[in-house]
Amino acid sequence: MQLESVLIVYTIAFVLLLPILFVKGFRKKLRKKLDYSIYYIKYVLGWIIGINGDIRMGKTSLMSGLSSLCQLIIINDIDDLLNKTMKIFKYIDFNVLNDQLKNYYETVIDEKIGYPDFEKITEMVLEIYQLDGDSIHYDMIGHKKIRKLILDYIFSYYCLEIRNNFVQSKTPFYSNITHQFNLKLNLEWLNIRDAFKEKDYAILDWMVILIDELTDEAGAMKYLEDPKDESGAKEYRRKLGQIHQERNRIISTKQDVMDEIKKFRNLTHSNLVIDERVSTLGNHMWIYHLIEFVCNIPILLLKLFVINPIFIWSKLTRKGLSWGDIYKYYHDKTGIIRKQESKLYYYKMFFQSIGYNRYQGYKLKRAEDIERVTADRDYFDLVIPTKYCWGTYNTHYYASMQEDLLNNSTTQTSEVNPFKKINFFIKDKVTEQEQNGVGEFEFN
Repeated sequence: MQLESVLIVYTIAFVLLLPILFVKGFRKKLRKKLDYSIYYIKYVLGWIIGINGDIRMGKTSLMSGLSSLCQLIIINDIDDLLNKTMKIFKYIDFNVLNDQLKNYYETVIDEKIGYPDFEKITEMVLEIYQLDGDSIHYDMIGHKKIRKLILDYIFSYYCLEIRNNFVQSKTPFYSNITHQFNLKLNLEWLNIRDAFKEKDYAILDWMVILIDELTDEAGAMKYLEDPKDESGAKEYRRKLGQIHQERNRIISTKQDVMDEIKKFRNLTHSNLVIDERVSTLGNHMWIYHLIEFVCNIPILLLKLFVINPIFIWSKLTRKGLSWGDIYKYYHDKTGIIRKQESKLYYYKMFFQSIGYNRYQGYKLKRAEDIERVTADRDYFDLVIPTKYCWGTYNTHYYASMQEDLLNNSTTQTSEVNPFKKINFFIKDKVTEQEQNGVGEFEFN
């Protein structure tokens, strides 16, 4: 009898633990897929990534997800650089140096002096710690000047601890990595020769540059205006890795794939084509549904013992109250229904936020292969946390156009009168332009 009781207890414990073990194992599997996705982005995709696909396939959310993972890669690379520098200069107290740098950078920001002069700061550090900037550090493979090592350290420390922003975009993007909105981007800055002439350039190092199809003003036909690349747009893409010392990435989205090909030919390192709609994994909504069932019990009791009796009494006394009216009264007032619904809302948002987005498609080795059915394709299957993909950008970027159109309009709509007599022989005087919907207008 005692043995049977022990077996029953262990069986119940195993049944209760089984869902927990399932969830833990499944999330561990998703984490491995995320690690592979980071590896794939860092070592396979290259520095310039183009995302292509039909409308509502998940291009912009994938761009957001790739941006977030690229930010993690940048932060990890900066940490590696800082730690490597600390290993080289073992006699420097980096606690003291970091405090000095932080105080200096904060002074620069507070006094609005502008962008820090890193060359000047480097010379100050070399002088304080009596280092010869022109001496060579040999790491058994290559050579690098001490001045360059110190310059890289103080600049990377500034990017990580002070700037703490690794995205530039014309479209507003919120980073769930740094919890900040992006820095501004003018697409004209990518035309580096024009930017140099106009002294108008502000693309920083350690950055992910996002170019969304909504704001990409360099249309397919503009490449014809600059066949010799006098603006420097193609040159910038060709030399991106060297200009930014392999610290920057460009991610762009396009629905019209050939538009990108005509502009930059094979200057995009990876052309990703999404051929399946984005899906979600690992949010464990079955747990939410169990919680929902428990939370709805008080509401069910309210319906049985409060709303239903009132409804029956209303019918008997012929007051004419419907069940829906009675429920709406108790729903809209502060009480048990709203309290439980509020709980369920946040529970649901929590479970959705812990999920992962899955993106499937193929990567083309050459841009021209997009139109070739028999082209070699490397298929990808990327898994990225949902919070890195959704809720980071404005899904209705042009919504203000509706407000501008209505405010600018002098007409109003009204309900149709189906009984109004229609005169088929006398028509309103409407110009041919108005009939064809042709006219000039401006958006504010």
